[in-house]
Amino acid sequence: MTRNIDRLLAEYSTFTAGTASRCGVSSSMLQTAMMDNKIVREANGVYVVVGTETDEYSLLSQKFSRGVFSQETALILHGLTTEMPLTFQMTFPRGYNNSDLDKWRVSARHLIPERYALGIETIQSPSGDPIKVYDPERTLLDIWNDPDIGSNIKYEAVDNYLASHPGIEENLRMEKYAEMLHSASDLFTVMAVLDR
Repeated sequence: MTRNIDRLLAEYSTFTAGTASRCGVSSSMLQTAMMDNKIVREANGVYVVVGTETDEYSLLSQKFSRGVFSQETALILHGLTTEMPLTFQMTFPRGYNNSDLDKWRVSARHLIPERYALGIETIQSPSGDPIKVYDPERTLLDIWNDPDIGSNIKYEAVDNYLASHPGIEENLRMEKYAEMLHSASDLFTVMAVLDR
């Protein structure tokens, strides 16, 4: 049983009671870990490893497990912008609804399953916890074609993406996404001009 809690604490610095349960950690084991000063209860059903700070990305990824970090939030996670959005932007499958989204400052976008599933990857949050996010290519296409995102953020993201020297595989993936999601996008033209 202690192996379950050790495995949980090795994988997550911030976790929910639901995540603990899925890892085979009971509420009594959580109580023991708190008494042993391994974890603290940050809020109802939210725990943090002693000596670490709450990882909001990890917490939201667990709390809204069908959500995928997207748009400007994904840009931050991929290091493509320095502009922090006021809310956490997540994409959910169409029909998903959770009344707690506003409480946790989550801006939700809903897509049909085929569009929702395209480009999801798991990366490490800033504290090392696993989180779901759209890959950089999908993210660039989404923000480039979003009229609500400022041009300064768009150009900063494209410049930073090009500075990472994407390879043929990334270019092919972006072209595939463009065909499926944004066939009229002028992103490729802009990238060709900026990459000179």
